[in-house]
Amino acid sequence: MDVRTQMRRSAQMFANREAVVWGDRRLTFAEAWERGIRMANALIALGIQPGDRVGVLEDNSIEAADMFLGAAICNAVRVPLYPRNGREAHLHMLGHTNCRVVVVAEQYAHEVEGFVDDLPDLVDDAELGPRVAARVKMIDQFLAEEGVELVGKHEHILVHGHCHQ
Repeated sequence: MDVRTQMRRSAQMFANREAVVWGDRRLTFAEAWERGIRMANALIALGIQPGDRVGVLEDNSIEAADMFLGAAICNAVRVPLYPRNGREAHLHMLGHTNCRVVVVAEQYAHEVEGFVDDLPDLVDDAELGPRVAARVKMIDQFLAEEGVELVGKHEHILVHGHCHQ
């Protein structure tokens, strides 16, 4: 059984039980599932299709769980980048896995600055059309507009040409 199916079933069968705990923050299975769906919708809105790779540079957190589940729900391949690695290692990993989008925790946004010229597989703004500025923003803002409240700032999205915030 895959992660998406297991979490969907758990959200139905154990909706009010704790699923994710990080520090003093907790999510039930139903809350985690809903947040994962919102993240999947954000990735799809960016043009991610099944099998596309999404680079992720973040620490363990509730938001990292959102990203993990969101990628599984939309059948994207999550490519983890490790904060301890340097810029060259990130560029190497992103380039060799042909990532289409990079999701970056705010504190690591500087780590991916200037990568767009070296990563031709990143989604190009032109591919997303004239509404890209409205769709590519802080993921927590996108999710909040969809009705999911997140605590704190979440992610930056790197697409060809810009690091959107």
